[in-house]
Amino acid sequence: MGVSSSARYEEARQPFVNSAAPSAPPLVYRTSEDEDGEQVCSICIGPLSCASVFTLPLCGHTCHALCLASALQISSACPICRLPVDGDVQRQVARALTADSGGAGSSQLAAEITADLKRNGQRTSASTESVHSLLAALRRVAEEGDASRIPFVATLMSQQSSSEVRLAAVETLRVLASRARILRPGPPRGLEILQCACLSNDEDDVRMAALQAIRSVSPLGEESSLEVVSQLLRGAASPDVRVLASDVLQSLAIRGQPCSIRVAMAALQDPDSSVRSAALNTLRTICPRGSCEPAVLKEIGGLASGSNLLLEVQCAALDLLGHVGEAGEPYSLHVASAVLRNDSAREEAQQAALAAFRRLAPRGNSKAVEILASVVKSSRQDWLQCACLDELANVAERGDPVAVGAAVGALGNDEIAAKQAAKQALKQLCTRGDRSLMEQLLALVMGQSLDVEGRAAAIEVLGCVTVHDDKVIDILRGFRDDQEDSIKMAAEQALLRAS
Repeated sequence: MGVSSSARYEEARQPFVNSAAPSAPPLVYRTSEDEDGEQVCSICIGPLSCASVFTLPLCGHTCHALCLASALQISSACPICRLPVDGDVQRQVARALTADSGGAGSSQLAAEITADLKRNGQRTSASTESVHSLLAALRRVAEEGDASRIPFVATLMSQQSSSEVRLAAVETLRVLASRARILRPGPPRGLEILQCACLSNDEDDVRMAALQAIRSVSPLGEESSLEVVSQLLRGAASPDVRVLASDVLQSLAIRGQPCSIRVAMAALQDPDSSVRSAALNTLRTICPRGSCEPAVLKEIGGLASGSNLLLEVQCAALDLLGHVGEAGEPYSLHVASAVLRNDSAREEAQQAALAAFRRLAPRGNSKAVEILASVVKSSRQDWLQCACLDELANVAERGDPVAVGAAVGALGNDEIAAKQAAKQALKQLCTRGDRSLMEQLLALVMGQSLDVEGRAAAIEVLGCVTVHDDKVIDILRGFRDDQEDSIKMAAEQALLRAS
């Protein structure tokens, strides 16, 4: 784009009055009918039936007379199609407005606008107006802070206006909407116009300015603003617009709101990693742990278990599952364990599943112990066996027979790392005087089923279990004369612990 979007936007802001509110987003135009089929003013989007109307003879567009007069104060052109409006037609609009005004306030406003239109009528057409004059007019509107001028500012958001004018119009709307928001709660006037600009404008600069303005003036959790973000992420917006939309989502989403969660869940599946990262951070914040709606939890679980998805999406969903699922909750444990048990799952996904499992498995949970023990016994991934043995030591209670059995079995693993992990797990899980475990270990150290490293590990654990058992101590003393140094060292350590 040459000059960056942010640079052009900041340049457009310079002529305007200082404002406490941040930047603003794009806008979209409605048709001449609302959802119920009623004819509406193309400027204020209100029903035509609520006030007197005027039809421009050259193009046939029909608007409220007041809205049209306000627009013609800025530009001598149709606010919809930008065809020129000559002086005679402008004076007709002024007369119609004067005839329609009622009450002192309305008469005064009509008189002011009529005077402006009569002056404007001396000009030939909008085509002769410079961009400079439009920017100056917008600057005056922003300085005055008059929200009643929002309709004619909106007319400059059409595609017929230059990019510079549209950027300035967005900034003017942001200033007016920010002030309106201070005066009264709820969605400010001008917000809907900014939302429309995000969806209908074809220039990224204007779209991003309008998005920033929406973030500035929209109430938190405003569903219409969140829907704009959703449409941008679902559509064919540029990467820069999509990333900014995800940032706006993070700013506006509120904890536990279904609309915020729905939009963030869709963003979590975005092909852009920056958008996914923002969505994940948003969901961590707005999804309450342990009180997630079942439908939302199921959707997260579906993404977490979907091996046909983009790997990064599956990992992000598993990460989220660990943050929002309640400790010990069966469904979340099931989803994480399914990925752990799946030997065809990619290592990154299994690592994410294990991290989620750690957050979800409370100490002493029998179901979690069974899952970890089964992975230790069946997995062909050595790193996963070691990781699950470490986790078994944290989740299972001391003396848990399922956990101890899995660790004893792992002593026969071909990999030294797995044997060491099994030894450490047994040291944490065993209880002194456990006769059953003592007999299992004796059978292993006296038999031929283990290699040297496995026997050394079993001997060392045996010293942690034995309590003043002369038979076992004699066997351990006999190993001090073994030919293997590792067996001798293990026997010395076992005797120190057993005595």
